Amino acid sequence: MPGSLRVRHLHRRPISALSAAAPLQEIAIAVVCFGGRVLIDRRRPGGVMGGLWEFPGGKLAPGESAAACVRREVAEEVGLAVRVIEHLATLDHAYATFSVRLQVFLCESESDEAQALACDAVAWVLPEQLGDYAFPEANAPLIPLVQRRLSCP
Repeated sequence: MPGSLRVRHLHRRPISALSAAAPLQEIAIAVVCFGGRVLIDRRRPGGVMGGLWEFPGGKLAPGESAAACVRREVAEEVGLAVRVIEHLATLDHAYATFSVRLQVFLCESESDEAQALACDAVAWVLPEQLGDYAFPEANAPLIPLVQRRLSCP
């Protein structure tokens, strides 16, 4: 797609590290903008990567497009309807026991009334504040990309 970026972030391992030994999870992520701020949510404590902040999103259902997944996940996690504006990036990351492929989309919301429905907390932050929050490793290359690219609609 025009204007999209493909990033591979694998802890200094070659891309071949994305193998059958580490199952691949296809995930769609929304960078949701409203009033010049970006929506992030905190994962519930006790779960995988509990307490870390993230952009709303989740695993694609069978046969679901990444854009449809983003809209569904944002509604389920924080109760907002969003409009997908564009694909920002594809990020591949290998953890010790699984790998993720993140399809990242810039989205806009008509409301800032986000609720912590399937997360611990929500926050609307300025793009330059994203570095103040602890995110999962797979999101590391996304933070500077969002900060450089983003002028929220």
